[in-house]
Amino acid sequence: MKECESKPIVPIFFAIDNNYVPLLAVALASMKANSSRDYFYEIYILNNGVCEKYQNLIKEYEDENYHINYVDLNERIKSLKLHVRDYYTTTIYFRLFIADIFPMYDKALYLDADIVVKGDIAELFNHDISNYYLGVIKDDVANAFPEFVEYTKEVLGVPSTDYFNSGILVMNLKKFREEKVFDQFITMLNKVKYIIAPDQDYLNIICHHKVLYIDSIWNTAPLPNNKVKAEDLKLIHYKLTAKPWHYANIPYANFFWDYAKQTPFYDQIVKTLENYSEEDIKKDSETEVNLLNKSKEETLKAQAYYQKYGKLQHE
Repeated sequence: MKECESKPIVPIFFAIDNNYVPLLAVALASMKANSSRDYFYEIYILNNGVCEKYQNLIKEYEDENYHINYVDLNERIKSLKLHVRDYYTTTIYFRLFIADIFPMYDKALYLDADIVVKGDIAELFNHDISNYYLGVIKDDVANAFPEFVEYTKEVLGVPSTDYFNSGILVMNLKKFREEKVFDQFITMLNKVKYIIAPDQDYLNIICHHKVLYIDSIWNTAPLPNNKVKAEDLKLIHYKLTAKPWHYANIPYANFFWDYAKQTPFYDQIVKTLENYSEEDIKKDSETEVNLLNKSKEETLKAQAYYQKYGKLQHE
């Protein structure tokens, strides 16, 4: 811990529930294996309840360069009407609270837990975003389906080529506070209900034209048609249903299992894969179809969003 006094601090935030702790362990194992020892990493695990056993197992990742904190946000979100769907939980909104809850930081990383980090995470943090709200990576999934392309353009007013994924963010917390981004979010939340990718859609509208686009190697999904070479990858993001702990044929799964073997949750994760049933697979397929259909439905009533919210903030 004394190292913190002499090394630059990299604040890193995750948002999880109890079910995602084993995946967080994989993310931490990969990140630690590839991170520079020239920094001190202050890890914050935003959550809505993590059992003591799991907390202790994750705490084992602490060393002279890594410190881990648990922050329960249950009380803070009680008064908000946060809408979710399918496999989403309220934890998807936690990243929007970071700037106001942690005024001691002007800059931080937010990372989803379903990732493997192959690059030095300090390199991602060190992108200069002093003139932007966020450092982001364009969403490769959104541009892979015509339904999403139309949805982002017609409903959000954001071209799919500008639309970013909110799972990997370099956050300018100082600007978030100065521009009252959380208040902007609450205003929109009370007027418009975005349901395709809730937190992500709000952030794309609020932050459009105020983001630095970072190379896709820092947030690559395991899509079948992905052209990124494995050796060039810095961060793999197992988005939506492309989960190697559910399916054996996911691209880049070997990286996930290499680090899963180094965690105390390996046997548990293997059982998750082995026990993933035909019914689970059917539900995944239905979820994907429903999401595309819902995107179409939302696009057809796009004008209602503009009328309800008035003039969108990025216009």
